[in-house]
Amino acid sequence: MDVKPISVGMERPASIYISDVEFARRLRRGMIFAQIPLSLQILMPGPGTRPEEMRLPLVLFVPGGGFMSPQMYWRVPWAARLAERGFVVAMPQYRGAEESPFPSQVEDVLTAIRFLRAHADNYGIDPDRIVLMGGSAGAHIALLAAYAGDRFHAPDDDLSIPVDVCGVIDLYGPADKRSMVPEDWPEEAAAASPPGRLVGGLDIRKHPEAIAPTIVANYIQKDVKLPPTLILHGSADDIVPFSQSVQLADILEEAGQDVDFYRVEGAGHATPEFFQPEVIDLYEAFVHRVTGGR
Repeated sequence: MDVKPISVGMERPASIYISDVEFARRLRRGMIFAQIPLSLQILMPGPGTRPEEMRLPLVLFVPGGGFMSPQMYWRVPWAARLAERGFVVAMPQYRGAEESPFPSQVEDVLTAIRFLRAHADNYGIDPDRIVLMGGSAGAHIALLAAYAGDRFHAPDDDLSIPVDVCGVIDLYGPADKRSMVPEDWPEEAAAASPPGRLVGGLDIRKHPEAIAPTIVANYIQKDVKLPPTLILHGSADDIVPFSQSVQLADILEEAGQDVDFYRVEGAGHATPEFFQPEVIDLYEAFVHRVTGGR
Protein backbone atom coordinates (compact mmCIF):
# COMPACT_ATOMS: atom_id res chain seq x y z
CA MET A 1 0.00 0.00 0.00
CA ASP A 2 1.22 3.48 -0.84
CA VAL A 3 1.69 5.34 2.46
CA LYS A 4 1.22 9.06 2.07
CA PRO A 5 3.35 11.35 4.25
CA ILE A 6 2.00 14.45 5.91
CA SER A 7 4.01 17.18 7.61
CA VAL A 8 2.41 18.66 10.69
CA GLY A 9 3.16 22.10 12.07
CA MET A 10 3.17 22.84 15.78
CA GLU A 11 0.48 25.45 16.25
CA ARG A 12 0.15 26.62 19.81
CA PRO A 13 -3.30 26.36 21.39
CA ALA A 14 -5.12 29.69 21.58
CA SER A 15 -6.32 28.96 25.12
CA ILE A 16 -5.84 26.50 27.97
CA TYR A 17 -8.82 24.93 29.73
CA ILE A 18 -8.63 23.89 33.38
CA SER A 19 -11.79 22.04 34.36
CA ASP A 20 -13.59 21.50 37.65
CA VAL A 21 -11.46 23.44 40.12
CA GLU A 22 -13.30 23.08 43.43
CA PHE A 23 -13.56 26.37 45.33
CA ALA A 24 -16.14 25.61 48.05
CA ARG A 25 -18.56 23.09 49.53
CA ARG A 26 -21.99 24.33 50.49
CA LEU A 27 -25.02 22.86 52.21
CA ARG A 28 -28.12 21.83 50.31
CA ARG A 29 -31.33 23.32 51.68
CA GLY A 30 -32.88 21.25 54.44
CA MET A 31 -30.08 18.65 54.47
CA ILE A 32 -27.54 19.23 57.23
CA PHE A 33 -24.99 16.70 56.02
CA ALA A 34 -25.48 17.01 52.25
CA GLN A 35 -22.75 19.23 50.85
CA ILE A 36 -22.59 20.43 47.27
CA PRO A 37 -19.09 20.80 45.79
CA LEU A 38 -18.83 23.99 43.77
CA SER A 39 -16.29 24.22 40.97
CA LEU A 40 -14.80 26.66 38.50
CA GLN A 41 -14.12 26.23 34.81
CA ILE A 42 -11.01 28.30 34.04
CA LEU A 43 -9.67 29.35 30.64
CA MET A 44 -6.35 31.07 30.09
CA PRO A 45 -4.55 32.39 27.01
CA GLY A 46 -2.37 29.75 25.40
CA PRO A 47 1.36 29.35 26.07
CA GLY A 48 3.68 31.84 24.48
CA THR A 49 0.99 34.53 24.22
CA ARG A 50 2.42 36.58 27.10
CA PRO A 51 5.50 36.72 29.35
CA GLU A 52 5.28 34.15 32.16
CA GLU A 53 5.40 36.82 34.86
CA MET A 54 2.60 38.90 33.31
CA ARG A 55 -0.64 38.99 35.31
CA LEU A 56 -3.88 39.29 33.38
CA PRO A 57 -7.35 40.69 34.09
CA LEU A 58 -9.90 38.15 35.28
CA VAL A 59 -13.37 37.99 33.75
CA LEU A 60 -15.65 35.99 36.03
CA PHE A 61 -18.52 34.87 33.80
CA VAL A 62 -21.65 33.81 35.71
CA PRO A 63 -23.78 31.46 33.57
CA GLY A 64 -27.56 31.65 33.54
CA GLY A 65 -30.30 29.04 33.64
CA GLY A 66 -33.43 30.47 35.25
CA PHE A 67 -31.74 30.53 38.69
CA MET A 68 -31.49 26.72 38.64
CA SER A 69 -28.13 24.92 38.89
CA PRO A 70 -26.17 26.23 35.91
CA GLN A 71 -25.02 24.09 33.02
CA MET A 72 -21.31 24.86 33.09
CA TYR A 73 -19.74 23.17 30.12
CA TRP A 74 -21.65 24.35 27.06
CA ARG A 75 -20.39 27.92 27.59
CA VAL A 76 -16.73 26.85 27.56
CA PRO A 77 -16.21 27.45 23.78
CA TRP A 78 -17.66 30.96 24.13
CA ALA A 79 -15.49 31.68 27.16
CA ALA A 80 -12.46 30.47 25.17
CA ARG A 81 -13.08 33.22 22.61
CA LEU A 82 -12.80 35.79 25.38
CA ALA A 83 -9.69 34.16 26.86
CA GLU A 84 -8.05 34.41 23.44
CA ARG A 85 -8.26 38.20 23.80
CA GLY A 86 -5.77 38.10 26.67
CA PHE A 87 -7.90 37.48 29.76
CA VAL A 88 -8.26 34.74 32.31
CA VAL A 89 -11.92 33.70 32.16
CA ALA A 90 -13.51 31.69 34.98
CA MET A 91 -17.07 30.37 35.21
CA PRO A 92 -18.31 29.63 38.74
CA GLN A 93 -20.86 27.01 39.66
CA TYR A 94 -23.44 28.19 42.17
CA ARG A 95 -26.30 26.59 44.06
CA GLY A 96 -29.52 26.71 42.10
CA ALA A 97 -32.78 27.81 43.61
CA GLU A 98 -33.85 24.16 43.82
CA GLU A 99 -30.88 23.57 46.15
CA SER A 100 -30.91 26.77 48.19
CA PRO A 101 -32.88 30.03 47.85
CA PHE A 102 -31.58 33.57 47.46
CA PRO A 103 -29.05 34.90 48.41
CA SER A 104 -27.09 31.64 48.11
CA GLN A 105 -26.39 32.29 44.42
CA VAL A 106 -24.76 35.66 45.11
CA GLU A 107 -22.86 34.26 48.10
CA ASP A 108 -21.35 31.49 45.97
CA VAL A 109 -20.17 33.92 43.28
CA LEU A 110 -18.57 36.14 45.94
CA THR A 111 -16.84 33.08 47.39
CA ALA A 112 -15.46 32.37 43.90
CA ILE A 113 -14.04 35.90 43.74
CA ARG A 114 -12.33 35.41 47.09
CA PHE A 115 -10.94 32.03 46.01
CA LEU A 116 -9.51 33.41 42.78
CA ARG A 117 -7.99 36.39 44.56
CA ALA A 118 -6.37 34.09 47.11
CA HIS A 119 -5.02 31.84 44.32
CA ALA A 120 -4.30 34.54 41.76
CA ASP A 121 -0.68 33.48 41.28
CA ASN A 122 -1.73 29.96 40.33
CA TYR A 123 -3.68 31.21 37.32
CA GLY A 124 -1.75 34.30 36.26
CA ILE A 125 -4.46 36.68 37.52
CA ASP A 126 -3.98 40.30 38.52
CA PRO A 127 -6.16 40.35 41.68
CA ASP A 128 -6.76 44.08 41.32
CA ARG A 129 -8.23 43.73 37.81
CA ILE A 130 -11.43 41.69 38.09
CA VAL A 131 -14.58 42.19 36.02
CA LEU A 132 -17.86 40.36 36.57
CA MET A 133 -19.93 39.24 33.61
CA GLY A 134 -23.12 37.23 33.34
CA GLY A 135 -25.86 36.13 31.02
CA SER A 136 -29.60 36.11 31.84
CA ALA A 137 -30.05 34.94 35.46
CA GLY A 138 -26.24 34.97 35.70
CA ALA A 139 -26.25 38.67 34.78
CA HIS A 140 -28.70 39.35 37.59
CA ILE A 141 -26.42 37.52 40.05
CA ALA A 142 -23.35 39.33 38.70
CA LEU A 143 -25.02 42.75 39.08
CA LEU A 144 -25.95 42.06 42.69
CA ALA A 145 -22.46 40.78 43.46
CA ALA A 146 -20.92 43.88 41.88
CA TYR A 147 -23.28 46.43 43.43
CA ALA A 148 -23.91 44.87 46.85
CA GLY A 149 -21.08 42.42 47.43
CA ASP A 150 -20.40 43.82 50.88
CA ARG A 151 -23.92 42.85 52.02
CA PHE A 152 -23.74 39.13 51.24
CA HIS A 153 -21.34 36.43 52.37
CA ALA A 154 -21.37 32.76 53.26
CA PRO A 155 -20.66 31.75 56.88
CA ASP A 156 -17.29 30.24 55.97
CA ASP A 157 -16.04 33.11 53.78
CA ASP A 158 -12.74 34.76 54.60
CA LEU A 159 -13.96 38.33 54.92
CA SER A 160 -10.40 39.67 54.93
CA ILE A 161 -10.33 39.05 51.17
CA PRO A 162 -12.18 41.83 49.34
CA VAL A 163 -14.84 41.20 46.68
CA ASP A 164 -14.80 44.59 44.93
CA VAL A 165 -14.60 44.50 41.14
CA CYS A 166 -13.59 46.98 38.43
CA GLY A 167 -16.76 46.61 36.36
CA VAL A 168 -19.69 44.40 35.42
CA ILE A 169 -21.08 43.24 32.05
CA ASP A 170 -24.81 42.49 31.95
CA LEU A 171 -26.02 40.35 29.05
CA TYR A 172 -29.83 40.27 28.77
CA GLY A 173 -30.35 40.10 32.53
CA PRO A 174 -33.66 40.45 34.41
CA ALA A 175 -32.98 43.45 36.63
CA ASP A 176 -36.47 43.61 38.19
CA LYS A 177 -38.40 40.36 38.12
CA ARG A 178 -41.66 41.73 39.50
CA SER A 179 -42.90 42.66 36.03
CA MET A 180 -42.13 39.16 34.73
CA VAL A 181 -44.96 37.53 36.71
CA PRO A 182 -48.28 38.59 35.10
CA GLU A 183 -51.20 39.46 37.35
CA ASP A 184 -53.46 36.85 35.70
CA TRP A 185 -51.14 33.91 36.45
CA PRO A 186 -52.44 31.40 39.03
CA GLU A 187 -50.57 31.31 42.32
CA GLU A 188 -48.98 27.92 41.53
CA ALA A 189 -47.53 29.21 38.25
CA ALA A 190 -46.15 32.33 39.92
CA ALA A 191 -44.48 30.26 42.66
CA ALA A 192 -42.93 27.93 40.06
CA SER A 193 -41.64 30.78 37.87
CA PRO A 194 -37.91 31.67 37.98
CA PRO A 195 -38.55 34.66 40.30
CA GLY A 196 -40.72 32.50 42.55
CA ARG A 197 -38.18 29.67 42.64
CA LEU A 198 -35.43 32.13 43.52
CA VAL A 199 -37.12 33.09 46.78
CA GLY A 200 -38.10 29.61 47.88
CA GLY A 201 -41.19 28.88 45.80
CA LEU A 202 -43.27 31.92 46.76
CA ASP A 203 -45.75 33.95 44.74
CA ILE A 204 -43.78 37.20 44.64
CA ARG A 205 -46.98 39.19 44.06
CA LYS A 206 -48.05 38.24 47.59
CA HIS A 207 -44.58 38.42 49.13
CA PRO A 208 -42.97 41.70 48.06
CA GLU A 209 -40.67 41.54 51.08
CA ALA A 210 -39.12 38.33 49.71
CA ILE A 211 -38.37 39.69 46.24
CA ALA A 212 -37.20 43.17 47.34
CA PRO A 213 -33.57 42.14 48.16
CA THR A 214 -33.22 40.67 44.65
CA ILE A 215 -34.13 43.90 42.81
CA VAL A 216 -30.98 45.46 41.38
CA ALA A 217 -32.34 49.03 41.48
CA ASN A 218 -32.58 48.84 45.28
CA TYR A 219 -28.76 48.98 45.41
CA ILE A 220 -28.34 52.01 43.11
CA GLN A 221 -27.91 55.39 44.79
CA LYS A 222 -26.64 58.74 43.60
CA ASP A 223 -24.20 59.15 46.47
CA VAL A 224 -22.63 55.65 46.19
CA LYS A 225 -20.28 55.09 43.26
CA LEU A 226 -20.83 51.72 41.64
CA PRO A 227 -18.51 49.81 39.29
CA PRO A 228 -18.93 50.79 35.62
CA THR A 229 -21.60 48.75 33.83
CA LEU A 230 -21.84 47.52 30.24
CA ILE A 231 -25.30 46.28 29.19
CA LEU A 232 -26.14 44.34 26.02
CA HIS A 233 -29.59 43.04 25.17
CA GLY A 234 -31.05 41.51 22.03
CA SER A 235 -33.82 43.38 20.22
CA ALA A 236 -35.65 40.09 19.61
CA ASP A 237 -35.38 38.63 23.13
CA ASP A 238 -38.59 36.75 23.92
CA ILE A 239 -37.48 35.46 27.34
CA VAL A 240 -36.29 38.55 29.21
CA PRO A 241 -37.95 41.68 27.78
CA PHE A 242 -35.63 44.29 26.29
CA SER A 243 -37.40 46.79 28.56
CA GLN A 244 -35.66 45.22 31.56
CA SER A 245 -32.32 46.55 30.37
CA VAL A 246 -33.80 49.90 29.32
CA GLN A 247 -35.15 50.34 32.83
CA LEU A 248 -31.82 49.46 34.46
CA ALA A 249 -29.79 51.69 32.15
CA ASP A 250 -32.11 54.63 32.82
CA ILE A 251 -31.86 54.18 36.60
CA LEU A 252 -28.07 53.99 36.45
CA GLU A 253 -27.85 57.07 34.24
CA GLU A 254 -30.20 59.07 36.46
CA ALA A 255 -28.03 58.15 39.46
CA GLY A 256 -24.92 59.46 37.69
CA GLN A 257 -23.34 56.03 37.33
CA ASP A 258 -20.98 54.94 34.53
CA VAL A 259 -23.11 52.89 32.10
CA ASP A 260 -22.95 51.92 28.42
CA PHE A 261 -25.95 50.24 26.77
CA TYR A 262 -26.09 48.41 23.42
CA ARG A 263 -29.06 46.91 21.60
CA VAL A 264 -27.91 43.86 19.62
CA GLU A 265 -30.10 44.00 16.53
CA GLY A 266 -31.99 40.81 15.75
CA ALA A 267 -30.50 38.88 18.67
CA GLY A 268 -32.69 36.71 20.87
CA HIS A 269 -32.04 35.38 24.34
CA ALA A 270 -28.53 33.91 24.76
CA THR A 271 -28.13 33.60 21.01
CA PRO A 272 -24.75 33.33 19.22
CA GLU A 273 -24.66 37.04 18.35
CA PHE A 274 -23.33 37.78 21.82
CA PHE A 275 -20.04 35.98 21.18
CA GLN A 276 -19.28 37.15 17.66
CA PRO A 277 -16.03 39.10 17.10
CA GLU A 278 -17.57 42.56 16.87
CA VAL A 279 -19.42 42.06 20.16
CA ILE A 280 -16.37 40.54 21.86
CA ASP A 281 -14.57 43.71 20.78
CA LEU A 282 -16.96 45.62 23.06
CA TYR A 283 -16.22 43.31 26.00
CA GLU A 284 -12.49 43.59 25.42
CA ALA A 285 -12.55 47.39 25.20
CA PHE A 286 -14.69 47.65 28.34
CA VAL A 287 -12.43 45.35 30.38
CA HIS A 288 -9.34 47.28 29.33
CA ARG A 289 -11.01 50.61 30.10
CA VAL A 290 -12.17 49.72 33.60
CA THR A 291 -9.04 47.79 34.59
CA GLY A 292 -6.57 50.33 33.25
CA GLY A 293 -5.28 47.99 30.55
CA ARG A 294 -4.06 48.81 27.08
